[in-house]
Amino acid sequence: MFAYFRVLCSVVFYEQEMIVYAIFRQWLFRIAVMITFASPIAAGAAGIECDKAKSSVEKLICSDHWLSDTDANMSAIYSALISESSSSVAGEIQRSQRHWIAHVRDKCTEVLCLHDVYRDRRWELAQRMKNFDIDCDGYARTTPEMDECGALNLNKLNKQLQATYKVLLRALESPDCCDSMDHMDARALAIKAQDLWLQFREAECNGHYETISAGTLRGGYYFNCAIALTKERIEQLLDWGIVHIKQSEITEAMNEPLPTKRNAP
Repeated sequence: MFAYFRVLCSVVFYEQEMIVYAIFRQWLFRIAVMITFASPIAAGAAGIECDKAKSSVEKLICSDHWLSDTDANMSAIYSALISESSSSVAGEIQRSQRHWIAHVRDKCTEVLCLHDVYRDRRWELAQRMKNFDIDCDGYARTTPEMDECGALNLNKLNKQLQATYKVLLRALESPDCCDSMDHMDARALAIKAQDLWLQFREAECNGHYETISAGTLRGGYYFNCAIALTKERIEQLLDWGIVHIKQSEITEAMNEPLPTKRNAP
């Protein structure tokens, strides 16, 4: 009887040890990634060295604190992803990253464009990590997780904003859209207003970001600001003067290919 009890205890303790070990491995990985994010040396090793920036795109990135921090953050994700992948997968990721730099990032000529492409690419890389199991609906726990969820939510809102804006410009192309002025004048003013609003959002939210000189909480201030302003802007575009946009039109526009230029209808 005593021998049976010893065997039973050993099985129970073994199972508990395996559970604890699995949890320990998962959190050890998270801590390693967080340390990588927080370390300027490790994070910046594969990223842009701003004191050696040569191209116009690199100088643009280094002129914006959020972009330079995000470049270092994404480099940490990229390095972790390469280290955990097989040689064939790592090679594919490296080719993909080189293509993104040459044909996506380096095609940008302004900070707003770089913000968009960096958010998209960082999220794409993070999703490929083996231990990437962030539950944004169930509340992300770590600061890197909260930043990734913030980027994901803002990306979704940006797509909705772009679709709403596209539908509005189409509506303003019709001569029947307006009572008191030329419809093409109204369309031109809508484009100008959207340009100015995008500049305002970046300046406003970068201001929130700069209220913290350094640290992991900076991204949260930026994303909270940008998400709130984007939601508000979508509501403004839905009722633009006497033009009212239907949700079905927005859904249809969201399924269309994205324009090559930011302000294209």
